Amino acid sequence: MKKYTHIISCLALCVVASAAIAHDHFKQKYTVLQQEAIDLYIAGKTDQAHEKADAIFRLVDFAAAQGDAWGQYRLGVSYKDGSLGNQVNYAKAADYFALAAKQGYPNAQRDLGALYETGQGVLQDYVIAHMWYNIATSNGAEKAGRMRDGLAMGLNENQLLEARELASQCKTSGYTDCTKKSKSILDFFR
Repeated sequence: MKKYTHIISCLALCVVASAAIAHDHFKQKYTVLQQEAIDLYIAGKTDQAHEKADAIFRLVDFAAAQGDAWGQYRLGVSYKDGSLGNQVNYAKAADYFALAAKQGYPNAQRDLGALYETGQGVLQDYVIAHMWYNIATSNGAEKAGRMRDGLAMGLNENQLLEARELASQCKTSGYTDCTKKSKSILDFFR
């Protein structure tokens, strides 16, 4: 039995190492393609620059499909701003940000909060927006703290308390329980 436990542990480490190598490969390839596209655009070779942008989109789409949080985040950004030549689609951006956010990717958590704050691609919800900003801040996302604090100025104490409780619940669950609890009609009569 001990022999099998060791084999299983080794296999698990191989999977983790493979995912880390793939993640680094995606990011390196992205950086190279991005610089090539910029150089082509500056040189006036816009058709070739667009081909590079298509290659970047395919790379990011592939990384996202492999479950890579960075790829999911980059694909979310591309749907938010159309930066890879695709159509802007806030609902898709929210979906990809949520996938990356639930893997602990701080920038995705921040950007998902921004979509909830503005109601782009999701139902506008300031409490959920604050929750994601709070989580992103605790995970080191740039600007998330200022975004959270700016939003907090328009929330009442109950909303702030709920957002903080949701953030705690979300983090302690490993990002599997990040939604509000539905209230029963009976709660309104208590």
